[in-house]
Amino acid sequence: MIAATVLYPIGFPTEFWRSLTAASRAKESPRNALMALFVPSAYFFLMFILVFSYNDVIAVLRFNGSADVTLNRIDSWILGGETVSALAHHVPLLTSKIMEGIYFLMFSQIGACLILLALRCGRDMSMRFIATIATAYYFALVLFYLVPATGPYYLSAMAHDGNYIGLGQRAFVQMLNSMRDRHSLQIIGTDYFVALPCLHVTQPIIAIWFVRKWRTIAIVLSAYCLALFPSIVLLEQHYVVDLIGGAIVAVIAIAMVSPRVDVQGAPNGRASEIMAALPVPATRL
Repeated sequence: MIAATVLYPIGFPTEFWRSLTAASRAKESPRNALMALFVPSAYFFLMFILVFSYNDVIAVLRFNGSADVTLNRIDSWILGGETVSALAHHVPLLTSKIMEGIYFLMFSQIGACLILLALRCGRDMSMRFIATIATAYYFALVLFYLVPATGPYYLSAMAHDGNYIGLGQRAFVQMLNSMRDRHSLQIIGTDYFVALPCLHVTQPIIAIWFVRKWRTIAIVLSAYCLALFPSIVLLEQHYVVDLIGGAIVAVIAIAMVSPRVDVQGAPNGRASEIMAALPVPATRL
């Protein structure tokens, strides 16, 4: 909500200042706006429960660390003999803390875009946005089954001390090794092990696509990605090849679920009328 509040005056400055200086003439019911936000949010929440569940099941059935060795070798070829972990060793602790904040800010970006799309374009558009992200997550589960890799941190010799992500990575390594040794699943948690594709690349690309007609907002989000993408790698969350895979999955998901017309800040009623005539492809695992 804070991110949406920041992006709104950036994307619609004239409308923002008018709303501060003049009383609104229209008295719109908040019901449609709330439903446009609640329905896709509820689906997003349920989708995550499904993803977390399959994520753990696939890890028990398939993970043994060999896929990480393979992706690390591919990265070494891409980086001219270097690896992500070797590059991360040279990042100072303070810089890693800044990158950690940038990394987690991605979730605020997605939430802000959902709010803006719901309130300005209606439920159909906000639902398409979440359906596109959900489709990307379903692709990620399939790829995780085929390439069960978790990230450079699994092979790293770094101590991973001093930041929150490092502590999480250490816990993930312990969980994955326990699953690999015991071949059993004791509890389904909110952990997420998937390396390929990198959904921290996929989701911002999808968000930028859906707000592309709001050029100022799209430019701000694109500028943020310039700091986000290197942070993903230097925090050892993903291989470079994962970022490439994330971009490809974003394009596929957008092609499958993207709206076929552009709605630029239309009121809820008008957007709903336009979008209601369009078929929404089902997204299933």
